[in-house]
Amino acid sequence: MGIKDIIKVEQIKDVKFANKLYANLCNLVWYDYINDIVISLSWRGSGGFVAGIRNTLLNTNEDYMDFYCAGDEGIVDEEIETLFNENGIILFENFYESHSDMNEEEKVESFKKSNPIVVAYNRDKSLNKIL
Repeated sequence: MGIKDIIKVEQIKDVKFANKLYANLCNLVWYDYINDIVISLSWRGSGGFVAGIRNTLLNTNEDYMDFYCAGDEGIVDEEIETLFNENGIILFENFYESHSDMNEEEKVESFKKSNPIVVAYNRDKSLNKIL
């Protein structure tokens, strides 16, 4: 399960929601602790990702330019953050605020060391066993 799987048709129909989703995938890095993957997309990639979801679910004929530079890129939106958090995806890094010289793999390892629940979840795949 990934971001595409948690988006509902009713949500993505709303262009404001689609723009917020796009903006929250730009300049932000999310960590999916259920699947143990880092989610990081360029502005073009984010626009293409959102257009792809809308094309699949709504049969639109959009491309990345329909969302590219829509505004608020890299600003965490509460609605999107809540949706992501409820599905095991947490904010990992904001490129606007990041000043680290570590590469992505080093950042992930550092993050896991400071967040043992993530490591435990990835091992056991059940938060009920941990909490």
